[in-house]
Amino acid sequence: MGNIFNTNNQKLAVIRDDGTIWNTSGSKFGHISADHIYDKEGNKAGYMDANGHVFNVSGSHIGTVQNTGGVHDIEGHHVGKVVGDHMEMGGAALLLLVR
Repeated sequence: MGNIFNTNNQKLAVIRDDGTIWNTSGSKFGHISADHIYDKEGNKAGYMDANGHVFNVSGSHIGTVQNTGGVHDIEGHHVGKVVGDHMEMGGAALLLLVR
């Protein structure tokens, strides 16, 4: 399981072992697979490449996930972090679904 935090270190969401993403109120945001992020309706929201660059469904680069779990938007601003399992894909989910 992984936890998604904002820049104030407030927990925003949880990534369960099955890849589903839930906010702290218990609502499902979407899910992750090995290489794509999907919204709660099952539509592809975007993906992350091997270098940690996150792209939306249109193919626009929207941010980067560090291998330490830190997440930055396209302008380099820190937007949060992921702690625990699924760090990289969780960071992509933070950029695409949660924030």
